[in-house]
Amino acid sequence: MNHINGLNGLRAIAVILVIIEHWFPANHILKSFPLGGIGVDIFFVLSGFLISRILLNKRESIGETFKEKIGAIKGFIIRRTLRIFPIYYLLLLVLYFTNGPEIKQGFVYYLTYTSNYFFYDTQEWHGMMAHLWSLAVEEQFYLVWPLLLLFILRKHFVKLFLFSILIGTIFPFFCSNYMSYILTLSCINAFGLGAFFAYVEVYKPEFSNQFKKTIKYTFLPLILFVLLQYTVLYIKVFPIRLIVAVITLNCIRICLENNPKNLLFAILNTRVLNFIGMISYGVYLYHCPLPSYWRRFFRMFKVESPFDNSGINYYELSAQFLLLLFISYLSWIIVEKPILKFKKSF
Repeated sequence: MNHINGLNGLRAIAVILVIIEHWFPANHILKSFPLGGIGVDIFFVLSGFLISRILLNKRESIGETFKEKIGAIKGFIIRRTLRIFPIYYLLLLVLYFTNGPEIKQGFVYYLTYTSNYFFYDTQEWHGMMAHLWSLAVEEQFYLVWPLLLLFILRKHFVKLFLFSILIGTIFPFFCSNYMSYILTLSCINAFGLGAFFAYVEVYKPEFSNQFKKTIKYTFLPLILFVLLQYTVLYIKVFPIRLIVAVITLNCIRICLENNPKNLLFAILNTRVLNFIGMISYGVYLYHCPLPSYWRRFFRMFKVESPFDNSGINYYELSAQFLLLLFISYLSWIIVEKPILKFKKSF
């Protein structure tokens, strides 16, 4: 599968938005926008697009026998496991032995990638574990989606994608509280839109250019609409996930065009964003626990933090962010990258 320039930059933007959501104080002007949700939705659309692209291409390269399809699914699951599980469970292990009480309450849910249902049932975010809900949603998607794309008839693909988009859009309205947006059925529209774009790329190249032109005209209006919503309009029923998904499709479109003269593509393809995007999984995993351990470090040695703790301190945030990048890079070099070499065997 060909590498798509710029997508690492998009991952970097997504994870930075999530960090701002979790690290900045509630009264900060940027917190007027649901940046964490926007960042997570970008990841969902990317997963829907990339995973579906892999699976659809795989379907075209194998036969129609049950054995071949099961073999393809097995290989896919193993590759995903090699990418996701090692540092996820390593983090759980570290948190269990260094921050036991907070993690033990929902430990079974964290182990089984079902923390989104745990948070929904308890109506709590559970501190430094709060961000794990989106990884639970992604893992649940990885388990079901290959079965659908490899076993249903190709003529039903568009119906599947449209059904996913519809369900994900209307499901939250039938739930009793605001945390319903972390349930998998509430997120499936973002995956579905990404998957539809992958379908167009793989099966409908003659329609692909027209589709790209169509969504191109929605890019700036939708961004403006989001800005107005959280500064002026405040519409009560606002399909933010669907809108962010279409904006993300536009970003993917720009990356596919690979035009260095396009300003957004040039930004997404910078070395800095490429680097952050490359290690973005580790950055996402470690960003919630890090501030807690940062404070614990200074307390343990009974020294004052070199930064003023009153209000928001950008020097401290910058230091924490650099430390986060350093830890994530070490994680990439020492754990993730060596393990990923085994993917070639599957």
